[in-house]
Amino acid sequence: MTFLAPIVLTGLAAVGLPILIHLLNKSQVKVMKWAAMKFLLECVRKNERKMQLEDLLLLILRCLLVALLVLAFALPALKGLGKALLNTGPVTAMLVLDRSASMEYNNGQEARLDQAKSEANRLLDSSPGGTKAGLILAGAMPDAVVPSPSGDLPLVKRRIQLAETDAGKSDLYPAMKLAVDALQQGNAPQPQVHIFTDDTVSAWARADEIAKLRLENPDIEFIHHAVGARETDNTSITALQTEGGSPVTGEPFSIVATLKNWGTEPVTGIRVTASVDRDAPQAEELIATLGAGEERKVLLTIKSETAGFHALEVKTPADRIPGDNARAMAFRALERPKVLIVRDERTQASGPSSEFFLAQALQPLSREQRARAPITITEKTPREAGSLPIDEFDLVVLCDPRDLSALWSAEILAAYVKQGGNLLVFPGENAAARTPPFPDAWNTLLPALPGRPETPPKDQPAFGLQTTGFLHPVLAPWNEPSMGSLALVRTARRFPLRAAKAAKDGIPPQTILAFSDGQPALIEWKVGNGRATLAAFPLERGWTNLYLHPSFVAIIQRWFAAMLSGHGGELNLPPRAGFGHAAPLDAVGKAFFVRAPGQDEARKAGQIEGRENSGWLQFRETAKAGPYSISLEPTTPPIAAFAVQGPADAGELRYAEPDAITTALKADAPTPTGSEVVPMAGRSKAAYSMELWFPIIVIATLLLCLETALAHRFSQSK
Repeated sequence: MTFLAPIVLTGLAAVGLPILIHLLNKSQVKVMKWAAMKFLLECVRKNERKMQLEDLLLLILRCLLVALLVLAFALPALKGLGKALLNTGPVTAMLVLDRSASMEYNNGQEARLDQAKSEANRLLDSSPGGTKAGLILAGAMPDAVVPSPSGDLPLVKRRIQLAETDAGKSDLYPAMKLAVDALQQGNAPQPQVHIFTDDTVSAWARADEIAKLRLENPDIEFIHHAVGARETDNTSITALQTEGGSPVTGEPFSIVATLKNWGTEPVTGIRVTASVDRDAPQAEELIATLGAGEERKVLLTIKSETAGFHALEVKTPADRIPGDNARAMAFRALERPKVLIVRDERTQASGPSSEFFLAQALQPLSREQRARAPITITEKTPREAGSLPIDEFDLVVLCDPRDLSALWSAEILAAYVKQGGNLLVFPGENAAARTPPFPDAWNTLLPALPGRPETPPKDQPAFGLQTTGFLHPVLAPWNEPSMGSLALVRTARRFPLRAAKAAKDGIPPQTILAFSDGQPALIEWKVGNGRATLAAFPLERGWTNLYLHPSFVAIIQRWFAAMLSGHGGELNLPPRAGFGHAAPLDAVGKAFFVRAPGQDEARKAGQIEGRENSGWLQFRETAKAGPYSISLEPTTPPIAAFAVQGPADAGELRYAEPDAITTALKADAPTPTGSEVVPMAGRSKAAYSMELWFPIIVIATLLLCLETALAHRFSQSK
């Protein structure tokens, strides 16, 4: 038993009032001697013991009456599986357990998820015989661990104990919908949905839909269990971004980590470290003070000694939510990236054009310095390039070649990209002279189909680029005013790009950069393990002045790093996104192994399938944030790596208004008694299925009647 208004229990001190009044009345008795009194002394002595017992009985009744009234106003209640405690038979319950990142919050004794587990286990332990229960885990996506009510309660309890927090934010509605659907299967006696949550804003963001779900199912009792106090102190790593060019083995590689203090008090002495492949930290910075609500960027420089796929981790000391004090990012390091720029013969003597500005942006160095640069750039004409083995290059750039037939076929280019190569295409005057600009065979390779070049409307001197709202990771830093604006970039002509309808490997084309009217200026998509990117204009005078903008070099270098290392694409995923990667053809049918966050060794995770003359592996268990590595054997070097990153604001602890929860679970329709939510002292009234205040009031009323009757009778006898 517990009390919904425990502060009222302080009123038990009033039990002393009847005793005090009794003593005061006794002390006020005056002794008076008079002659006739001596004849009554003998009678008084005979009745004295009887009168003392009567007074004591009345005193006990009055004290008990006061105590019962105080207890009634304290709202005593019994906890359990709804009406089961009323001994009305077995219950059919679906438990919805919030496992979002905020449920990892630790008050210094236990995490909220552990509190919810204990509460759920107590409910199951107190259930009567014949009770059935199921379990749905709520997060960014629901997970039906025990999808339908089962009489095997030990199984449900084991599944509860195995539940872990994921990296996403919570959304209770989909999980509650699954719970209701499960209860509607068959004739379930006393159907109930128990919700265990810390009541963050995201959890109850769809409160209106929850209320509608409840009203549509008046026979189901919804019971809310709030866990944890509404604390807000937390500091988290919200983002990781690359700085500069692509990762090259043995060369310094810079990243920017963003930290935010979500709490109301400043935090001091934050040590920020960065490591690669779970080794010892390579870089360290110290933030002396991070003010309340303040966000800070930290520059960290690391390097990878070997080529291939790697994962870096940035960490800070663990606080209330340890999960958001580490953030991982996967990348691919190359020995020395090789870039092939295919330029048309006609442009060699016609002044600077796309290949010139692109080479300068990738290597802003003197001719002498380029020989020692970590990137090798080769420039060839279409006929010269057509005789080269394309697989030797990490990036192939086509700068408006006139004779496409002298190049590799579209099939060879597609195979090159699928195996991990990257293609960038700048159409120009030569493409404008062709109808269509590219042969039909290229339609399955390019992320968009270029139309005929167009000029701005008469009332518009030029096409402008977007200046805010950048969604692609390459351009995301330009959402900050400190990075400058692209407002001065003007484009006189452009190819309208119509995004391809079919998606490669389930990933649709992504716009990297758009015009101010929303049309793509630079668009890409994933093809196998590589990417193909198409621009809407060449880097030439008469088309655009982008190459003159101060941000041009930074944009090209960030795009180049993202294309080669996967920073902005498929190597860094949101929770539960799933990861796919090409594997050697001779590995088809063999097992692959994954080392997930928190694991000391790789474990068997699946089998490599065959797909389009190559192997393909698919891994979907990506609920937990952190680095993942994939290998063909538990002890061999990884053939791929990726990272799962939670939402940037997952560490923000904002809570739903009590009124929103009350509205969502309010008894606006005929519903089981005791399901209305009235949050009080961190608990909801709906979590208690049998309230005892009314029977206590009835007992107190009977005692009052008894005390009145006895007092009257005793006074008459005296």
